[in-house]
Amino acid sequence: MEKSNVHIRSRLNQLTIISALLTPATFLALILQLPEIGYAPMFLMAIFFAQACIVFVLDPARYDHAEIKEDAIVFRDLGRIGFSEIATYNIDDYLKIRRRGDFLDILLQGNTKNHMEYSVFFNEFKIAIGNWRRKNINNKGALPRQVCYYGTWKARSLGVLVLVLAVGVITIRLTTRLLDNRMTAVSAAVGIIPLAMHLIFSRRQNC
Repeated sequence: MEKSNVHIRSRLNQLTIISALLTPATFLALILQLPEIGYAPMFLMAIFFAQACIVFVLDPARYDHAEIKEDAIVFRDLGRIGFSEIATYNIDDYLKIRRRGDFLDILLQGNTKNHMEYSVFFNEFKIAIGNWRRKNINNKGALPRQVCYYGTWKARSLGVLVLVLAVGVITIRLTTRLLDNRMTAVSAAVGIIPLAMHLIFSRRQNC
């Protein structure tokens, strides 16, 4: 059997993982800052984790082997996705595609185990999709649209928002007694400032 070269997950699966990582810290901060609210955050966290488990069961991430053809991506298990079926694609840092009629992206990522194989797949896709678009330049309705995130107003706006929130938390903590746990609030705010700066000063990649 051919070695897997892509890790496939949906955008919903990815967002659920990110939320699962952030939620415990968020609710813990609420309990520390506002102990009078009791066990409500714990109850909400339990509900969230139950929903996350459902997502992971119904929409699991998977490993697969993918080959690039001149007009499609052919997966060993997932099947064939023709370039004409792709509405948008993003190659900022890894491949993200959205099929026509779908609401969420399909994320095709690599990892430390298949880094070389994924790099070959990623580069072959960029070449193949470019060639296919040039051959079908007159068929505007069938052409996948390349989209970008880094270096766009969306990324920079989110970066500014995160920066403003972080500075706001630090300012409030240092000038008032609204937040009781100084180190928790300030440390969290300072920790996300590099992320904000990365988004604000990001540049377009492969776009």
